[in-house]
Amino acid sequence: MLVLYLMLAIVIASCVAMMWPEIRDARRRQGKPPTPPETARKAAGETHNAAGKTHHPQTLEGVLTAQLMSGEITAAQYRTSVASLAARDDERHPLQVPPDGVPPEAI
Repeated sequence: MLVLYLMLAIVIASCVAMMWPEIRDARRRQGKPPTPPETARKAAGETHNAAGKTHHPQTLEGVLTAQLMSGEITAAQYRTSVASLAARDDERHPLQVPPDGVPPEAI
């Protein structure tokens, strides 16, 4: 039982240690509005990788997701847009399912 408590304490301490920079930054930002360039980058869906390079969404789904995350569109608008994309994709590239009972080699 003591070993279980010790392992639990180690896991909790590890999680806190990994999240500490985020917690510290959140406390510093508390009460401060985002700067205009930061707001514009978020609205455009820009992301940064570990090397500091900027990435823009490459697909329409990525753009819609970025807009949803930035608050430009609502969840209902996002679902409607993604549903229309799925319908368009179904028209352009229909899924062909083999009939039941026929081995894949016979097709």
